[in-house]
Amino acid sequence: SDDNVTKIAEDFSGALWVGTINGLNRLDMYASGFTIYRHLPASKKSLGHDFVLSMIEDQGGDLWFGTLGGGVSVLHNGGTFVHHRHEASNPNTPGSDNIRALLQDRTGIIWLGTGHGIDVYEPDMGKFIRIPQIDQGDSSGFWTHCLCEGRDGSIWAGANGLVRIRRREGASPDGP
Repeated sequence: SDDNVTKIAEDFSGALWVGTINGLNRLDMYASGFTIYRHLPASKKSLGHDFVLSMIEDQGGDLWFGTLGGGVSVLHNGGTFVHHRHEASNPNTPGSDNIRALLQDRTGIIWLGTGHGIDVYEPDMGKFIRIPQIDQGDSSGFWTHCLCEGRDGSIWAGANGLVRIRRREGASPDGP
């Protein structure tokens, strides 16, 4: 869909997913050619935005695509997309529609690096939790670029510097 590639990932089936600034491409290594996914404004079941910044496959086989301006789009088992977008009046939605980084930790929690900090998605509760201003300042300037889980279970975020989020045993991600 475009030569400007932003992210590449291989799913559990061996298909190669290529995110670009103008859509998402799936290359089936056993068939010829690409399948192209784009944002279609008239369809709620299409990709949330064409500018794909991040992607992961979760433990259940769903594919998560973070976009620039369209929130996160989840492709359930190769079917249709479900979108999670920021709603200012709803704290159970992502804190921003700019999702630059995605990570699923060993406990199954999905972490989102956004244009306004870090959020987590609790699969068992089906809601997003915003991590309260982890930069001790104005979270509007906390653009998270990358996420990584350490061996000890800490989450590392590359943003305006390096941030470590430590969790106590049994503690939810919104607490230290």
